[in-house]
Amino acid sequence: MEFLKNQSLINNICQVQIKSVLNVIDIPSYSNNAAVASFIDFYSSPSKITLSNRSRLTDNGPLHNKTLSLSYPGLSTTDFETFSKLIKGEYLVLVKLNNNDIYEITSKHYPMSCTTSYRDGHIINFSNESPIPIKFRENQSSTGIESSGFNYDFNFYLS
Repeated sequence: MEFLKNQSLINNICQVQIKSVLNVIDIPSYSNNAAVASFIDFYSSPSKITLSNRSRLTDNGPLHNKTLSLSYPGLSTTDFETFSKLIKGEYLVLVKLNNNDIYEITSKHYPMSCTTSYRDGHIINFSNESPIPIKFRENQSSTGIESSGFNYDFNFYLS
């Protein structure tokens, strides 16, 4: 099943899971430090999660432009800069919706790049352009996302 442009699906993301493609960072290993663990717990709860998926037809077939945004309004610039440095890189991304559907936003061949925006508030963006559409993986009623072969680095839960 392809993830088509459907506003109700885009607005109902309750969890995001990311995995570093280059294994540059292992965020869970930082949890031994209480201050860092508290910092990470705080940043795992953005106030808003949005996904845009725009497709266009090219001579070589469809091209999908995907952007996943995590919003942290009202944070100090210093704290946001610290977190954005920690999370820079390229990632595989899964999302879970309120109805327990899990979608693969990107494949290992076309990872999403992580960037930050200070102009639009404190926002972390994961974006990519690829010929592979967003794919439905499964419906999972359990809490979180349980996926074999996807050893995630970090979870984001809608607060």
